[in-house]
This record gives sequence, C-alpha cells and structure tokens, in this order.
Amino acid sequence: ITLNKGLTVAEAQALRKAMRAAGAGYKVAKNRLARLAIAGTKFENLSDLFKGPTGIAYSVDPVAAAKVCAKFAKDNKKLEIVGGNLNGVK
Repeated sequence: ITLNKGLTVAEAQALRKAMRAAGAGYKVAKNRLARLAIAGTKFENLSDLFKGPTGIAYSVDPVAAAKVCAKFAKDNKKLEIVGGNLNGVK
C-alpha cells in the first residue's frame, strides 16, 4: 500500500509500466471500497492503512511488486510505501 503525494500523470504511468514489466500491477484505490473489499480476508489487518491518496501494488510473485515500488519510491519522493501483507502477515 502506498501514499501518492502528488504524482503526475507521467510519473504514475511510468510506475504502472514498470509494474507491468515485472508482472505486477498498480491501482489507485478508493479507501472506503478497499476496506469493504478486504473485510473478512487475510488482508483485513491492512484496513487502518487506507487513509489519504492510496495506491495498491500487487503481484502473484510475492516480491515483484514490492521491489518495483521500493525502487520507484527511492527515486521519487512523491510515493511513500506505508505497508504490505504477505500471507496474512502485516
């Protein structure tokens, strides 16, 4: 889960392109809907992180999305990683 602190359209597209290249994805989320969607799942422990302009990085490979997000956040201070979940562990 990330906080988007003013990413431009070009920056967001670059992030999504890097995610796709790694076999991952990135979506901007409506916080209320995301909390409803994860209620009762192994991801429910993340519900407190859905505040502000939120984005969700996801992938089948457990580390692909995290690697791309970490690299992008290192180069671009407008993206902040606030948390994640691996097999129900926050």
